[in-house]
Amino acid sequence: MNKAIKRRSFLSGAAAGAAGLAASTFPAPAISQGRRQWRMISTFPKGSPGLQKSGERIAKSVKELSQGRLTIKTYGAGELVPALEVFDAVRNNQTEMANSMPYYWTGKDRLAAFFSAAPGGLIAEEQNAWLYHGGGQELWDEFYGGYGLKGFATGSFGSQQIGWFTKEVNSLEDLKGLKMRITGLAGEVLDRLGATTTLLPIGEVMAALQSGTLDAAEFVGGWNDLAFGFHKVAKIYYGPGFHEPGSTEELMVNKAEWDELPEDLKNVVDHACRAENARHSALYSYHQAMALRRLRDKFGVKVMTMPDPVLKAIFETSEEVTAEVGNSSELGRRIYKSWNDYRKARIQFSNNQTLGYLKYRALAQEA
Repeated sequence: MNKAIKRRSFLSGAAAGAAGLAASTFPAPAISQGRRQWRMISTFPKGSPGLQKSGERIAKSVKELSQGRLTIKTYGAGELVPALEVFDAVRNNQTEMANSMPYYWTGKDRLAAFFSAAPGGLIAEEQNAWLYHGGGQELWDEFYGGYGLKGFATGSFGSQQIGWFTKEVNSLEDLKGLKMRITGLAGEVLDRLGATTTLLPIGEVMAALQSGTLDAAEFVGGWNDLAFGFHKVAKIYYGPGFHEPGSTEELMVNKAEWDELPEDLKNVVDHACRAENARHSALYSYHQAMALRRLRDKFGVKVMTMPDPVLKAIFETSEEVTAEVGNSSELGRRIYKSWNDYRKARIQFSNNQTLGYLKYRALAQEA
């Protein structure tokens, strides 16, 4: 089966599974005396730390900064629409906004990955630098504008592991036939190396690992993964996470609604998102490190690095996939050139600065 069709089929299946929720009546937004009430849906469960909670913090900030002129009611995944239907719900103005991840929409347009996480791509600080200072936000506006949307960066999960495995990967042969839950363009990378990937709903992953339907799975990282208990059924945690070096979470807004906002309220939303981006990224930088230590020391998880030949093949295939996606259209070529030019500059900088520092900092700890 064509991989793109397979992913679209999953999106359709996920939507059908919660059709009753989607069919419920949407509460109408209120606009009176210059005050607006918007609705924010989410791809994440209500109250999930660092995920849907990020949307709640943005809503709180917007209300405070606007002195109540713009209030936002937040909903978790499935409360108004299924998790993976929020793109269309916001696009069609069923709700004004959503907190989500751009790479969830690669089944609709693979260029979305460049604004969240592309395999072999930018780490969190690099992604923010490109978006804020390298023309990335303007390209994102153009890309999302074609779908009637406006996007804002609202945080990063930082670097991740490749995922949870029930068996070791010692060579490229071990990837052949491997059944894995993974998101975005990373699925295409592993498929080309012989794996079979899918974007299974996260609530179904635990059972799939237990039954053998899946051999491996990735989600967000140690902090959130602990809550799902993946370490109870898959004791091998492989890194480094080639697929999500610095995934950007987003606030997605209906463009028509955005265009009607007064300039001062646009500034309020923009500043709230920038503040949340810093807060969210710091939150994950702390909790991911502490969770990895806990997984290793308390639960006996084997934190491992994949063999060099496997990683070399994965990163080389990642280059092929991102180049193909980036050269798929005129807009894609402009996005890819901007993104890749900055990535090359950062690689040179990191080789000269960051990598050496990290190497000798670690050696000093071992002395």
